Amino acid sequence: NVAREQADLAVEQARLALEDALETANDDVIRAADIATKNAGLAQDQATLVRQLAQNNTAVSVAQARAGVETAQAAAARSVAEIGSQRSQLQTQLGVAQAQLRQQQVSSPISGQIVRLSVQIGDYVTPGQQVGEVNGLSGARLTIQVPGGVRQLLTTQQQLKLTTKEQSFFGSVARLASVPASATGLWQVDISIISAPAEVMPNDIVTVKVPAGANSSGNLLVPLDSLVVRQAGTFIFTVASDGSVSSHKVKPLAFIGNFAEIEDAPLPLDSKIITEGNRTLQEGDIVAIRPASS
Repeated sequence: NVAREQADLAVEQARLALEDALETANDDVIRAADIATKNAGLAQDQATLVRQLAQNNTAVSVAQARAGVETAQAAAARSVAEIGSQRSQLQTQLGVAQAQLRQQQVSSPISGQIVRLSVQIGDYVTPGQQVGEVNGLSGARLTIQVPGGVRQLLTTQQQLKLTTKEQSFFGSVARLASVPASATGLWQVDISIISAPAEVMPNDIVTVKVPAGANSSGNLLVPLDSLVVRQAGTFIFTVASDGSVSSHKVKPLAFIGNFAEIEDAPLPLDSKIITEGNRTLQEGDIVAIRPASS
């Protein structure tokens, strides 16, 4: 722009000089002034071209700069997303590692002195497996194994009635296993005995009264002999008042003694379950109910 302004001034000066030369009526002077005027015009045109070229270069530079800014912003957003993804993955890995660490730690249900260990460092243990014996410093604690239906009816600090041959007292649920034992499918429950009328000795037989029956999940305990395993699955047969047989497909969850826990049992609580002679029964068969006195 400054060069164009200087060229404009040179053109104006050349025009004034040409006017002065015309007044002299000297051809040589007039010719020289005319040449100077044309040269000033050429310089003015050249300055205009230079200015236009500079403006074009500036526009291209601005466009390139904007494209660079957009590229940098996209790269920054991509970096933020990648960092967020990596952080999420690291948090997930941390949670998994913490869970694995908790699973690998074996804690005694009571405080006391370890008197026996049945495992060594490096041995593989399963949930519910007994790995040793601890003599408590005070109080007593007993461990029972229950089906999932009973486990759902128990809560920590719940009071349960305990009886021995000589006395009755209460214990408090101290711990409920978070997973069933892999070998039996039963859940371990630790019961703490705070006080009793008389001393409870190790290896004493204690009867624990736990809640059982229908619950929110629909699981039931049924006699083991009532289960019939066939190619299509496991079935239970019930008999109506007219002697007609109905079959019910069930899913066993756990076994304890002569009973089995079945999941979401489609059976009313007053159902008459067939426990004998059910190996060859079919839906719709007619059977006779044997009197209880026989």
